[in-house]
Parts: sequence; structure tokens; C-alpha cells
Amino acid sequence: MQMLHKNRKPWTKTEKKLALSIYYKSPSTYKYMRKQGVVLPGESTVRRWLKSIEYTPGFINDYLNEIKTKVSAMLYTDRKCVILLDEMSILKCIEYNKALDMIEGFEDLGPLGRSPNYAKHALVIMVRGLYKNWKFPLCYFLSGNGVSGNELVNLIKQSLKQILDIGLLPTSIVCDQGSQNRKLFSLLGGTELNPLCTIHEFINHNSSEQSYCSDTSDTSDTDNIEQLERNLYISNDEVFEPADVQIARWAIKHKITNAATSDLLKIL
Repeated sequence: MQMLHKNRKPWTKTEKKLALSIYYKSPSTYKYMRKQGVVLPGESTVRRWLKSIEYTPGFINDYLNEIKTKVSAMLYTDRKCVILLDEMSILKCIEYNKALDMIEGFEDLGPLGRSPNYAKHALVIMVRGLYKNWKFPLCYFLSGNGVSGNELVNLIKQSLKQILDIGLLPTSIVCDQGSQNRKLFSLLGGTELNPLCTIHEFINHNSSEQSYCSDTSDTSDTDNIEQLERNLYISNDEVFEPADVQIARWAIKHKITNAATSDLLKIL
């Protein structure tokens, strides 16, 4: 690269990959190497390469390849991660994407296909480090009435495959207690007493720690549990007595207990 690359010549694919791997490892090191005369693309050029990826619902190969390059520089322990998924409502909006020559705003579940229904919900799947403080969005999907439990199973399995392919080690799935999320855990085989589920398609028989490739525990978001508890108080117009704010009335205690047994609240 130092001897063959000439000024004003396009960077080759190999040179781009090398530059990106160094930049991912340490931007400050990258800057120092350029100051010392090492022939590398400018920082603005590297950032422009990263911005040139077109993001659409589903799994983007170019994006995943960039993540794989970054993961390759991680230590084994740093690769252990948690899968996060959440869905939110969005406004209906139809737009023409000139770069992709397609109309966006319709239901699009990536590998599961598109439909003419307007997209009113967005599902985002993220990956976060278990021992190291890092995170990145893996993919997103657009749906009309929310992603069903059966579709979630399919998307989670494909997400696990992509996560394993880029070199990460997923250990658990974290989400709120929506009905379709509970159905997802049920279809994966997770229970309250044994939240561990085995996804046989991705078992790595050559791995000494097989659980990171096949066994994933199901975990509810504790923040969401606290929110449900708060909403239960508000929806029933229940308040604490000013004289003793630490003691709730028996009626609200009874309601919370019943809610806990019906899967609304698991931690009190």
C-alpha cells in the first residue's frame, strides 16, 4: 500500500478494508500514523465511506461487514453481548427514495418480504456488550399492525445467525412484556422457571462453550416492569396517604398481587 498506491488513484477494496480496520481500532492511532507519513486515506474519506451505506429494513451486508471488521479487533470477553428488541409506533408517511429507486413507508419485514400496507410500527433489534460498554443497531423492520410472535421468531433466528457470523457471542434476549414478545419466548421454549431456550439451527458443535451459540435466556426489561407498576397505580386513581407514604392501601396491594400472577408484574 505504501509503495504501490499513487496520488489521485482510487483506493482499492483491500486498502479500504485495511484503513477501516485501523480506524475502528483507534481513530487517534490512525491520525498519528498519517502524521508520521504512513499512506492512508484521509479521515474525512473514511467517514464518507461509512456514510455511503444505504440503510433499509432487514440485514444490510455492507453494514454488517463493517461491524465484522470492528468485532475482529475485540477480545473474546468483549464479544459477549445481549440482544435488545423494541417496537414503537410511527406516523404513516410515503416517500420516494431516489438513491434506491423505491417508495418507502410500506410494511417491510426485510427477508420476510414487503406488503402494500402502510407502515405504522417500527421494530428495532440492537446488540449491546455484556462486559464492555458498546452497542449498535443490528437491523430494523416496518410493520402495519406490529410484528407477530411467529414473525418475531423467524427474525430473531435470522438475527442470531447474523450476530454469530460477525463474530459476536449472544447470551440473552431483553425486551418488554408485550403480548407478541411473550409469545416469542413461548415459541422459543422459554418458561418462567427455565428461561433458557435452545435454537438448534445455530449450534456450533466445534465450540467449547456451546451455550453462547445455541442457548439464549429470555429476560424482561426491568424498567418496563416498573413502568407497568406505575401505570397500575395511575389507572386506578390510587394514591398513598400523605401521613405514611410507605404504606399503600390494601386494595391496591391486592390489585398488584393479582397483576403479578397474570404476568403483568413479575418483580415486586
